[in-house]
Amino acid sequence: MKFHPFLLLLLFVSSIAFAADSASIDSINFANPDPTNFIVQVQGKGLLNPVRSFMDNPPRIALDFADAKKKVSGKIEAKDNPFIYRVRTSEESKDKKKSTRVVIELKAPWNYSVTTVDGGVEVHLSVADQKKPATPAASAAPTTSKQNPAPAVPSADIVIGSEDLIEVNVFELPQFNVSARVSGDGTITMPLVGSIEVRGLTKKQAEQRIAQALESKYVNNANVSVYIKEYKSRQVSLLGAVKNPGAYFIISQRSLLQLLSEAGGLTTDAGQKCFIFRPNSPRIEVDLYELMINGDQDLNVSIYPGDVINVPPQAKTVVYVLGAVRTPGAVELITTMPVTLLAAIARAGGPAEQANQSGIQIRRKDASGKETVIKANLKDIISGKAEDIPLMAGDVINVPESFF
Repeated sequence: MKFHPFLLLLLFVSSIAFAADSASIDSINFANPDPTNFIVQVQGKGLLNPVRSFMDNPPRIALDFADAKKKVSGKIEAKDNPFIYRVRTSEESKDKKKSTRVVIELKAPWNYSVTTVDGGVEVHLSVADQKKPATPAASAAPTTSKQNPAPAVPSADIVIGSEDLIEVNVFELPQFNVSARVSGDGTITMPLVGSIEVRGLTKKQAEQRIAQALESKYVNNANVSVYIKEYKSRQVSLLGAVKNPGAYFIISQRSLLQLLSEAGGLTTDAGQKCFIFRPNSPRIEVDLYELMINGDQDLNVSIYPGDVINVPPQAKTVVYVLGAVRTPGAVELITTMPVTLLAAIARAGGPAEQANQSGIQIRRKDASGKETVIKANLKDIISGKAEDIPLMAGDVINVPESFF
């Protein structure tokens, strides 16, 4: 049997149209092969390689499947997932053809790859490959260099507070998008909608309340995403002898060591004590030497919003060492160590070869300005024949030269 060429062409075109119309997204699943990797599986029939794009604020990946129908829920939550919040899908009709957009809402701006597999498409996310750092560098040691740990993921139970900066995105309706700081009365103002109270709500509850406000006046089935850009209501302050002092936002459970690590560790002049000031609570004192060197984890206290952590620098006494020493001048001595003549001369580089070590004089003035001269024999102190001499702030030590 022979067919007319035009009929064959018509059958061919019809088969292509039928194949395109039969393309669909039937399911979206998640796979977590190990703690550092996560896979979003988009499965269906006839799915071609999608057009993909990455968007910031909040971070999300969009996949556009041409000529594909949507047979899944418009919102798929990823409960207790450290990588993503949810996956949203929406279907558009254009020239009698269906196309579907899949948006993966991320908890951090991970790098990603998209792979076409039998039965669909896989989106691979990895902790090791972030598009940008998610948190300040961390290290458990007081002076070690910075590293890039996995970002802290906000708990789903954290509530929005006054002064928090939040971003609201309404899927496919950018006219309602807004970045707003929560006012003192707990509200934000949205275009066309007006004031909405969000203080005291979790992120998910805020999304639901905003969606209800939109659906009551403007749209059906509003898909709302809330991204908390600044947890200012959950701020702690870190002061003193740390490498990066300032304000930090507590978006998940934090211990003292974790916070010190995020601040880059301690400076070289950090004192042994750390003080935590907490509203309506007694001051907390922590011995950093016991915590960091001896590993006493009972001292690794939890940190809460509103805490002020102060690491005072080591207290120092300044004396002046002059004459026949290798580095004459002002000398700073840490008060947690013995502040003595021997320590001061050692700090000044030690006696010079021509020094008269038995003829040292210490000049000291009292509050009235009266000067006292104390004589010392460094050789006897070193040999143990004489006691080391304690010094006071402002003492002037003169090491004379020997002429014999």
